Amino acid sequence: MEIKENERRRNLLPWWIKLFCWIFMVIGILLVLVVLLLFFGFQPELAIYGFDANDNYPLNLLLVLAVFTCNSILGYALWYEKKWAIIFGKMITYIAILLCLLSMTISFLSNQVQLRLELILLIFFLIKLYKINNRWLNSDVDNLIMN
Repeated sequence: MEIKENERRRNLLPWWIKLFCWIFMVIGILLVLVVLLLFFGFQPELAIYGFDANDNYPLNLLLVLAVFTCNSILGYALWYEKKWAIIFGKMITYIAILLCLLSMTISFLSNQVQLRLELILLIFFLIKLYKINNRWLNSDVDNLIMN
């Protein structure tokens, strides 16, 4: 009993999004270990979108952990073809773009010029989400009668 390959939502995703889905799902599993190690005084070397977990500790740590957790959930939702994945992905991507712009602004105000290259990838990702939105939402993967 399988879903025919051409009916899968996952086929709407390009290879690079599939790769990031796996990367973030693995990171999500590792986050459990990081959180457990926090109770033993471990300070992780984590950073994303220009925010370092050790700067302004513990606020940045909470922000970085929240971002990685949301990205892990998104990776899972896209890989397992959840209907809400595209809407969640757009929301998370807008937040990520704002975080990148905020970190660039903060670095500029502190007399450093810091360009966030992940901003380019986030914009490509957002464009792709908009392109596949209707096909993803109108897919009958959830209601298919398995052959």
